[in-house]
Amino acid sequence: MPGFLLHLAGPMQSWADTGFGQLREAGLFPSRAGVLGILAAAIGIPRADARLVDLHDTFRVHVATAREGEVRRDFHTVETVPSKAPTLTRRAYHHDAHFVALVESDDERAAEAAIGALHDPVFGTFLGRRSCPPAVPLLPLPMGDSPFSSLIAAAASAREHLPRIEEERRPRGHRSRGRRPIPVYLDGHYDPLPVSLTGTPHAVSYGTRRDRLVAPRRAYTDRPYTSALIDVPE
Repeated sequence: MPGFLLHLAGPMQSWADTGFGQLREAGLFPSRAGVLGILAAAIGIPRADARLVDLHDTFRVHVATAREGEVRRDFHTVETVPSKAPTLTRRAYHHDAHFVALVESDDERAAEAAIGALHDPVFGTFLGRRSCPPAVPLLPLPMGDSPFSSLIAAAASAREHLPRIEEERRPRGHRSRGRRPIPVYLDGHYDPLPVSLTGTPHAVSYGTRRDRLVAPRRAYTDRPYTSALIDVPE
C-alpha cells in the first residue's frame, strides 16, 4: 500500500483526544487527528474545512514508540470574559518522547500529494499543539514493501542511541538487558496480528480512541485500535 513514515520527536508534544476543557491529557500515543493535522497543515487545509474529513477517510495512522519520555503537567490560566475570574487548566505533555508514525492509504495519488506537501509545507507543523515544535524535520520516509516491518525497524533504529541515556538514569541493579519491547498501536482491529509485523508480539489488547473526524468543527467519533508489545533484539 502507498504510504510513508514520519518521525515525531521533540522536547514536548501532546496528542490529547480532546483539546478543550480544564484537563487536557497528553494522549498515550499520537492520535490520528494529530498526525493527519500535520498533513493538513502541510497541504494548506485550514481548520473547519470539509477536506479534513476526506483525509480521515483516506489515510490510516499506525504508531510505534521509540522512546516514551516522561509525562509532565503544566498549569495555565485562560481568560474568556474580562469580567469573570480566569479558568485554570491542566495541560499534560510528553517530554523527550520519540514516536514513529506509519501513514498509509489505498489512494496512491493522495499519498503522493501528501509526500510532496510535507517536503514543501504551506503552514507550519507542530507536534499536537502550537507550543510543541518538532526537533527533527517532518519529512516523509519510504516504508518499503512491508509496511509494519518498516515501522518496527524505524522505531528500533531511532532508539539505537537512546539506551545509554535511559540506562544512565536507572540504578545499576535495574538496567535492562537482552530484549526491549516496542509498543505498537495499529489503526483498526487486527485479530490475528498482521504476519508482516516482525518481532515477537505479546500483551495484545484492543481499545477505541475518539480521534476520527466525521464532520468539520471537531466532530469526532471512536475508532478501534490494536496495541501490542513487540520484542526486538537490543
